[in-house]
Amino acid sequence: MDAVARPRIRLLADLYHMAEEKEPLAVLAQAGARLCHTHLADIGRVAPGFAAAGEEDFIGFFRNLRRAGYDRRASFEGRFDDIEKQSKPLLDLLKKRWAESAG
Repeated sequence: MDAVARPRIRLLADLYHMAEEKEPLAVLAQAGARLCHTHLADIGRVAPGFAAAGEEDFIGFFRNLRRAGYDRRASFEGRFDDIEKQSKPLLDLLKKRWAESAG
């Protein structure tokens, strides 16, 4: 992105892909103002809080977004089993992890 030097080309941070590629979350802090959007998913690309194998590092992800000065939106990209039943718990969990990332 830096080599192209086009102001309209920005970065997307995708937690699922970062975890799959074992990319350190600290790169988010280094990205700074180049970040323009984020995608979130839990382990197995399911709704946050509904992974059978634990939980993705949302606190680390959010903490590094804070360090980058990121104040834009994040979207969930993955599978729901039941969107009506999972939406509120998903949002509640992410809000909790966002608050925990401040400490």
